[in-house]
Amino acid sequence: MKRLLFFIILILMSTFLFCDDNNTIPGAYIVQFDKSITHKQINKYIDNHDQFNKLKCRPLSVRMNIWSIYSNDAYNSLDIESDFRKEFKVIYFQKEHLVKLREVIPNDPQFSMQWALKNIGDNGGIADADIDATEAWDTVTGGTTANNRQIVIAVIDDGFDLNHPDLNFCKNTAEIPGNNTDDDNNGYIDDYDGWNAYNHSGSITPNSHGTHVTGICGALGNNSQGVCGVNFNVKVLPVQGSSGTESIVVEAYSYVYEMRMRYNESNGQHGAYIVVTNSSFGVDYGNPVNYPIWCSLYDSLGAAGVLSCAATANASINVDEQYDMPTACNSDYLITLTNTTRTDEKYASAGYGLTTIDLGAPGTQIRSTDMNSGYSNKTGTSMSSPHAAGAVALLHAAVTDSLYNYFNTNYGALALYIKQSILSSTDSLPSLSGITVTGGRLNVKKAIDKLLSGQLILNPPINLRVELIANHLVLNWETPIENNQTNLTGYNVYRDNVLLNESLIGITEYSDFNIINGSQYTYSVKAVYQEGISEASNYVTYSIMLAPRNLVGTAYNNRISLSWQSPGFESSLLERNVSAYSVFRDGLFIHLNPPQDTIYIDNGVENGIEYTYYVTAMYSIGESQASNSVILTPQSSNNREDQLFKPITELSNYPNPFNPNTAIMFKLHRDGRVNIRIYNIKGNFVKEIADNRLIKGEHSISWDGRDYKGKQCRSGLYFYRIENDDFSIQRKMVLIK
Repeated sequence: MKRLLFFIILILMSTFLFCDDNNTIPGAYIVQFDKSITHKQINKYIDNHDQFNKLKCRPLSVRMNIWSIYSNDAYNSLDIESDFRKEFKVIYFQKEHLVKLREVIPNDPQFSMQWALKNIGDNGGIADADIDATEAWDTVTGGTTANNRQIVIAVIDDGFDLNHPDLNFCKNTAEIPGNNTDDDNNGYIDDYDGWNAYNHSGSITPNSHGTHVTGICGALGNNSQGVCGVNFNVKVLPVQGSSGTESIVVEAYSYVYEMRMRYNESNGQHGAYIVVTNSSFGVDYGNPVNYPIWCSLYDSLGAAGVLSCAATANASINVDEQYDMPTACNSDYLITLTNTTRTDEKYASAGYGLTTIDLGAPGTQIRSTDMNSGYSNKTGTSMSSPHAAGAVALLHAAVTDSLYNYFNTNYGALALYIKQSILSSTDSLPSLSGITVTGGRLNVKKAIDKLLSGQLILNPPINLRVELIANHLVLNWETPIENNQTNLTGYNVYRDNVLLNESLIGITEYSDFNIINGSQYTYSVKAVYQEGISEASNYVTYSIMLAPRNLVGTAYNNRISLSWQSPGFESSLLERNVSAYSVFRDGLFIHLNPPQDTIYIDNGVENGIEYTYYVTAMYSIGESQASNSVILTPQSSNNREDQLFKPITELSNYPNPFNPNTAIMFKLHRDGRVNIRIYNIKGNFVKEIADNRLIKGEHSISWDGRDYKGKQCRSGLYFYRIENDDFSIQRKMVLIK
């Protein structure tokens, strides 16, 4: 019995060996010699032996002493191995094997027409001018994540054939269709099938374009029917809202955001695990400056874990210079696409942009699903974008448990990781070089390999700090935590989620001079790597509430006169947004001054008692720190001038109206500091024309109609304010050109 078992095992082993040798190359071997054996010894030995005169040798690794040996006449492997082992110390001697690409060819009958997924070079195409989908499917075909989340693509378009047998649409099972009730309390009535932003209902209507785009993203694969999507088993959330007015687009994206946020907040009990949106629509020449809400939606979606793919214009325009909505939007969570052909050229009528358009994807004569359960070919950037959206969903299916655990609930960071995996793994194309961000075309196989390589953990900067110094805010941060990442190239600084700079190289400090008193700003920093951009550092919110300046006072008989300068930076004199001034005596609030009044007379004091004063500025965002304090003691006096003192009289300007000069004239009844400033009708500072100590008497200060930068002011109404320790007076004047 034991002998029988031995022979069975021997037969099985022989079978395995035989099967393994089926992919060997006759006469080809790989040999690793001991490191003590030199290349010169090996070559000399071969040259000196006639039986080896048909051998070809080539080193594969000099460091490890591994060689490729090939015989034209298939020299017997046992003989050559024996000869080499007699002469040299051989570590390994093996046959050379064929290695084949792994790929999945689906059984969908029209798959051969989908050149974008596998291009064999027919119909005028170039072999492998595709996104390597079949190779990617050998790793994953999509549908669910490693932790069993159902992956959803939200397609925002003009309409959908919900009954197409080759499409897998998402259903909101928490909603009862047709009962005119918001059953799941998500703010949308009867959204069982999705949402129609055109008529603000859950009634999805059919249309060709949206059906075609949906099939590119995720037509059911390997189901012996029709075509195959980039993702075999993904679910698609249909959202109508791709044209008409901007408010329709905003409503459509807002529905997607609501459904993903509900998923995040309920730990998957409600909503949908939407990982990407597709937008095959837009506004030609649309400048993002005019669409701030639309553009900001991509950041909101991204922070929730949703990337957005967008098709650029179907016109050969430079989006960097001529703009396009939404592909000119500045969002880290937006992937922008142009159209490539089956010959790997940029389609002639397709937009481009070195800083705005990320990459290309097939978009010419693309086979996909269509109306009435049918199929058709369509061309346009509209067909390029869903290839990327499908790729995003496919990469989510490839994310491992450990990678999910690394990101945990930091959905925005995971979204950026997915995006950078795609952008850092394109196939370089000459037709896209220098006119797109990556210079390449989508390759989903390479993207999955990059994703799983562990090379893209892009740590953010840490310990961001913000400090007000003089007239600007200074940001400091520390370099990212070490992550074996050696391709850090710089940093991007953001204020209120808007990029303030191009990449800062080699420094960890940034100064923001474009600030306004009475404002609040939120800052963050991202690390820029060759492979992509990290998530944000810690966020720091800084409120600029400057205190009043140069508080001074004079004590009289039973009264104290206070005056101060309004808050501002000494160099730029920005004084906006003060809503009032609070006056404090001995630490207690005693009076509220309007913002234009920087003088206060305190009549509630007694002679011979010491009083301490300070002033604070009030803003819509809070209250400033205290000004400097002054200590004053009123004294009794028989001086009638103290009792009836009018510090300034005869204030006027001449001529008025004026062009180009006018003189501000007044009579000063006591030596003292005088400050004169000009403001426009909006209350904005124009120029300071005096700030010095003047002697008692008549004075005339001229203004030449120019602002503090030396530029000539426009015609209109202006104000001049004259103030010193005892008074603050404002008058009008008119400049006419």
